[in-house]
Amino acid sequence: MSVLPHSSILQNLQDQLWLLWLRLNNWEITYNDIKLDLDNDQIQPHRTFSFSNLVNRGVMHEEEEMLFLQRHLNRNTDVVELGAGIGFISCYVNNISSNSCTQVAVEGNTKLIPNLERNKRLNGSSFHIENKAYSPTEGEVTFHLGESYLTASTEEDRVNYFWGSDRTVEETLTVEAVSLESLVQSYQLDRFSLIVDIEGDEIDLVNEELDILEELCEFILVEFHYHPDNPEGAEDAKQALLDSQFQIVESSGRENMVETCVFENTDLG
Repeated sequence: MSVLPHSSILQNLQDQLWLLWLRLNNWEITYNDIKLDLDNDQIQPHRTFSFSNLVNRGVMHEEEEMLFLQRHLNRNTDVVELGAGIGFISCYVNNISSNSCTQVAVEGNTKLIPNLERNKRLNGSSFHIENKAYSPTEGEVTFHLGESYLTASTEEDRVNYFWGSDRTVEETLTVEAVSLESLVQSYQLDRFSLIVDIEGDEIDLVNEELDILEELCEFILVEFHYHPDNPEGAEDAKQALLDSQFQIVESSGRENMVETCVFENTDLG
């Protein structure tokens, strides 16, 4: 019988106590001043929001994105968020933005919408929720769900890959697709900032809707995913932005096949 190292035993004990605490508190936490309801099997709070992640490792969920937004987001600009998840970033942006701004949170995973709506209410936020999956073309798309909400994608081969699991698709959903152009028209956006975390679909966004980004988007916070079977896809998308009128003002650097970048549109500055 193998014996776990002392540090692993302690970590497991901490995470189990943390899980018990979450249950006793109805799966609600306050995280970076944002209230979050985690009561959903897709969220897997014992992993994503585990004690060892939140405290021991210093790995704060979406902390890097939050800090980038804090430093660079124009508080008076409308915001479109593609891949809102459970709404942590959505609620944070709503807290720091002007009350006059239009904010749209787009999430394709239907199973997360109840949490997104509850977290919006818990924080007194006022953004619009679109239960749709990003696609440059209209219609319906198949949304592939992995073992965690962090791994969902419209592309089956992207599910779970970036999180080191077995790339198994646990379930598929058919959801309405929405393009950036459609969102801009529906909400009558003249100028906006864009937040993108869509597990590889950011490549299609840049390839197919660069003209809208150049014309109307003044700021982009995007998570690039470098799939090992095609890392050139993300590299080319990033370069396409740089070859247009965007410049990088801050980047996390590439780590674990993921890189978070902040772009500013030099023609709209």
